[in-house]
Amino acid sequence: MNPKKYLLLIVPLAYIFLGSYIQYIVGLYSLRSADPEFIYFISGLSIANGKMMLGHIDNPGTPLQYLAALVFRAVYFFRTNQVSFNHDVLANPDMYLHVLNLALTTVVSFFTYFSGKIFFRLSNNLTYSVLLQLSPLFTNIIFLNIGRIVPENLIPIPVILLSILLVYPLFVSEDKRLSNPSLWFGLVSAFGLSIKLTYFPLWIIPLIVLTTWKERIRYSIIAVVSFLVIALPVTLQINVFWGWMKALFMHSGHYGQGEGNIIDWKTFGPNFSILWTDNRLFFGLMIILWIVFAASFFIKKNRDNGLFRRISLAILCAAAIQIFIVCKQYESRYFIPAIMLIPVSLVVIAEFVHQLSPIFSKYKITQLALVLLISVYFFRQTPVLKGLSADLDQKKTTKMQALYYMQTIEKDAVKFIVTSDYGAPLPEYALMHSFGWSGRQQAFFKPFLAELYPDSYIFFPWDNSMHFWGNEPDLNTSARPVYIYFLNDNLKESFLQNASKYLPEKYELNRTFLNETTGESVYKLIKVVASE
Repeated sequence: MNPKKYLLLIVPLAYIFLGSYIQYIVGLYSLRSADPEFIYFISGLSIANGKMMLGHIDNPGTPLQYLAALVFRAVYFFRTNQVSFNHDVLANPDMYLHVLNLALTTVVSFFTYFSGKIFFRLSNNLTYSVLLQLSPLFTNIIFLNIGRIVPENLIPIPVILLSILLVYPLFVSEDKRLSNPSLWFGLVSAFGLSIKLTYFPLWIIPLIVLTTWKERIRYSIIAVVSFLVIALPVTLQINVFWGWMKALFMHSGHYGQGEGNIIDWKTFGPNFSILWTDNRLFFGLMIILWIVFAASFFIKKNRDNGLFRRISLAILCAAAIQIFIVCKQYESRYFIPAIMLIPVSLVVIAEFVHQLSPIFSKYKITQLALVLLISVYFFRQTPVLKGLSADLDQKKTTKMQALYYMQTIEKDAVKFIVTSDYGAPLPEYALMHSFGWSGRQQAFFKPFLAELYPDSYIFFPWDNSMHFWGNEPDLNTSARPVYIYFLNDNLKESFLQNASKYLPEKYELNRTFLNETTGESVYKLIKVVASE
């Protein structure tokens, strides 16, 4: 083995280390991340039961749903199996989700290693190979996402594959190039879109890079058909999915909401300003790529000029579409696919510079420049990671206090959970959120949840509704202890008014727990018996 190839282990190992560390300080998902972790939890559990009619196909997130199903079944295989599969998963959601996150991180890490190894074999350039491996790390968002269950964590796979397909022809002779590039482009594009709709702008790249209309038409057909095959839950509800896509395009607000004016120009400009400020490296590279595209018309012609031109134009067009989408409905995570094009853009720029003078190749000037750029960039990310670590650690420490307290109450206690947050000190809240996204499978999961959590009741403050899987609470006849968890005391009055039909006629509330940092509180409800 070439000793240089051992350097290709650095990024994958660093990725696993970072993922393990962030996952640890994120803590229990039910405590802070019901969305989207518990949405993918119930989708994966549905598929693990052979049920493909899912309640959540918006992202679409299909590969993550498949991975969740596979991981859940694999984990259960190693369990004691004293209870049924669904009983065990629903009783231990955080454990199953933590293993899923570990599997997700491992899959991406292994992929970065083997993709780097393949590209090194094609290009014989270690700097470029490591650069492509770094694709997932060119966005600050990854520092949080890597410890979570989000579809964006899988985006590096299709983006790196696309990057290799784009630039490998620069390093091999024409007789060694793929004979059917439209097939490979189509499969990669289908996989990318099945992960997240924000991958869509990258679909245009092969349309520009491919040289004949026959190849472009073949690519389009393969991409669409492959997407429908991969994203089977979407295909089974294609009308719902199509309606969702139309709503996203036609409305200017988030998630297909807002006015039907496509673009709100009052927010478009400010959104672009934020995007520019947060991604100056990306925009700087796009400006240089425009220069490369223009210069390719004037420098001495060779066999690669047309390829440089097509790749540059393709990346620029994809970036423009991605910028439009993000500025239309701003979310920083929507920009992830475009940001991951930074490495391939750097490779294109560096290879173009090599054409200008043999000095750049002879003295490895471009490679040294790339190493310096990467080093400076990631050195400047250190404060970001440290700040995130401190924030996550502090939140985990403070939120765990309520969880520790709830573990001390009587096992047979009736529990009310009143919160508007993304998590709670009891998993029932996140599971109820999950249950709401189970769609047609609610009737299937309800008996398991009713058996596991018969005395848990979740109150949603935003619509003043009470949710439960078992019987309605009957506190007038029950002698069991009753506890009410509030995210903060501001929610208490609304709960007591809207849940009055479930409460005794006369009662007292004694506060038994208060987290002065977060404002969380727990009250014990004591029924007052009228004296005769």
